Amino acid sequence: MRIAKGAGRTVQEVNRLLEQFQQMRKLLKGT
Repeated sequence: MRIAKGAGRTVQEVNRLLEQFQQMRKLLKGT
């Protein structure tokens, strides 16, 4: 269960990074 929780946290962090990366890409494409 501890490992699962840790993995969940990392997944959330990765998703956040992906969202930020996508936003940056959109901004770059927009300009």
